[in-house]
Amino acid sequence: MVDISFYHLEVSEFKIAVAKLLEKAFSSGFKIVMRFENPELMEQLDKDLWSYEEKAFLPHGSKKMGFDSDQPIYLTCENDNPSSAKLLFLLNDASSKGIESYDRVLHMFDGHSEEMIKKARERWKLYNDMGHKLKYFQQNESGVWEMKLASS
Repeated sequence: MVDISFYHLEVSEFKIAVAKLLEKAFSSGFKIVMRFENPELMEQLDKDLWSYEEKAFLPHGSKKMGFDSDQPIYLTCENDNPSSAKLLFLLNDASSKGIESYDRVLHMFDGHSEEMIKKARERWKLYNDMGHKLKYFQQNESGVWEMKLASS
């Protein structure tokens, strides 16, 4: 079964929260696939990851940039995984097809959108019914992630 962590974004700016979680995962040695629900969000976050912090560096790319299998952080709207990454990062309502081929899945969703909250709850129930190990993190008032729930 897959370890799946839900990140309920409520305080931090979206691009900053995504970048900080990516930094942590990347520094742990993971190759990462980041899957988006639409190309517009992918293109915007691609730009944001190059400039979100002056001294930060998150090497990433997409099919459009080439060298797919060499990308440590691969951005996509599809179900592809050219570098055999073991960590999948899902944003909002990105497709969760094929999660079984990953060791870990991080699912960040916008807590200001009732629709995203509803869809995240539906996914939680689905994954729980499938027997995956689930964790739920929510931001406190300072923007720090706190684990609130876990399934066995």
